[in-house]
Amino acid sequence: MSENNAAADVEAVFEFNMNRRSPVFDGYRTTHQVTGTGRLVGIHHYTDTKMVKPGGTARGTITFSDPDVCPHCLSAGKVIQIIEGKDTVVGQAVITAVNNPLLAE
Repeated sequence: MSENNAAADVEAVFEFNMNRRSPVFDGYRTTHQVTGTGRLVGIHHYTDTKMVKPGGTARGTITFSDPDVCPHCLSAGKVIQIIEGKDTVVGQAVITAVNNPLLAE
């Protein structure tokens, strides 16, 4: 396990769309729609790259700032939206592993 995975809440595959016009970088902090009405802010760490271009994909992790806000809401295979601003969906994260038991369904 890498040092970024040690504290990460989940592992995921990130898929960015073209709504974002510039790349995102390792350490990108944004909002995630984890349930119908529940959102969590989290920090991305990318496994094999330091930058993901619009339309690009990457593997990595998310560490949420307040995972207790939406307990027991994630499982492997679940797709969550990556959101900027109020409601702009810039991509999605496909959860591959849940490392934090508080978040596991």
